[in-house]
Amino acid sequence: MQDEMSTLIAEVYEAAGALRMSGEDIAAQENVTLPQWHVMDAITDPSTTVARAARRMGQSRQAVQKTVNEMVATGLLELHPNPDHKTSPLIALTPSGLEVQQRLWQRAAKSHEVRFGALPQRDLEITRATLRQMTQLTYEVHGPK
Repeated sequence: MQDEMSTLIAEVYEAAGALRMSGEDIAAQENVTLPQWHVMDAITDPSTTVARAARRMGQSRQAVQKTVNEMVATGLLELHPNPDHKTSPLIALTPSGLEVQQRLWQRAAKSHEVRFGALPQRDLEITRATLRQMTQLTYEVHGPK
């Protein structure tokens, strides 16, 4: 079991690296960085703050704040007053940011179909469920960031 688990973890790291490179290529086509795309996808509702997005992404608040600042400067994000916390504004996509996000999702869907369209749906479901279980078991010991 230990050898299989070690091999699986190594495969997950390799897959993550390959998928990260693919994501960087897709993001570059929309003139954004992969971290910027990740921030866009971490903004799940109107009450999202930098700290909440950072927790969702498993990143430090400082790293996400830097990316948010860049995105505000380029017009992809806007900040709104947070009635619950004066020094932690709410972050939201601008109309321009929403357009970029939609195009990124479209590009990613096309890329996924080309690369992975032949994989059996059931295999994807099992893989996703297994990875989710591994993540949850890890969080039980270490907790999410």
